[in-house]
Amino acid sequence: ADCARCQEIITCGFTPNPLSTSKIQKTAFGAEESISSRHISSTKEALLDLKQKYQHDELLIWALETHDTAITHINSPLPTLHHDTDPSDEKGEKRKRKVYLALLLGNEVTGVDLDLLHLVDAVVEIPTFGSKNSMNVAVAAGIVIYDVLRRWSIVK
Repeated sequence: ADCARCQEIITCGFTPNPLSTSKIQKTAFGAEESISSRHISSTKEALLDLKQKYQHDELLIWALETHDTAITHINSPLPTLHHDTDPSDEKGEKRKRKVYLALLLGNEVTGVDLDLLHLVDAVVEIPTFGSKNSMNVAVAAGIVIYDVLRRWSIVK
């Protein structure tokens, strides 16, 4: 997340986080200090919190999950990074709307809770061609994050 300059990591449920274990410090080599993180007990609560926090900007939420309705991450809808001025600022001042993408990652074994899919804008998956239909969640996150950066012309 730090290498891609992600803004924040939100962990949910029993997911280890910098507040709950020192093991993250051992593997992160200090990166946990350069990126904001917080823990919210419920994934649904975290998604609703994000929607509230970014209500005046453009927030797109993708669930990374192998599912019947999933589309490949390469073809998934992605807004342009920069928007024209939005006159709907609460102070009546014109400002640039910011674009944010939240990536919902599931448990290694059970994946994303299917009851939460109604809260996301798209269910995306990485095409696989072997006998397995999914990959390690950390590897999958890196693939999707860097593809978004490429599509936004941040990585060429």
